[in-house]
Amino acid sequence: METPELKVVTGAFGYTGKYITRKLLSMGKRVRTLTGHPARQSPFGDQVSIFPFNFDKPSQLVKSLQGAITLYNTYWVRFSQGQITFDKAIENTKTLIQAAQEARYALLSDVRASPLFLQVAIFFLEFTKKSFPIGGIFFA
Repeated sequence: METPELKVVTGAFGYTGKYITRKLLSMGKRVRTLTGHPARQSPFGDQVSIFPFNFDKPSQLVKSLQGAITLYNTYWVRFSQGQITFDKAIENTKTLIQAAQEARYALLSDVRASPLFLQVAIFFLEFTKKSFPIGGIFFA
């Protein structure tokens, strides 16, 4: 029996991530999540493996991404709060993309939860494409 493809969803228990995760599980895919709340109870039981974001430990972030075919990125901040600012979110996303590149991803799907951030997401995606010499990673 063939092992199902592994997909990684950032924020699989959040608003957008839970719908992506639910769809992937219904398709028979294995799902792993990267989250800022690794101790939070999973609404999917043990069907989803949970790893912390580890933006401050890039080698650990790479390890948590290895073995997956696709990364569905829903990570973003709606507004600055404490130490989490838009600049920090951009820095963290760059770290995530670099880790995905090291883990040899075939597809990076960038998803934002709020239509309010569509323009920011488009700008960020264009910025990311220009800022990183991505080899072998496709953006969707």
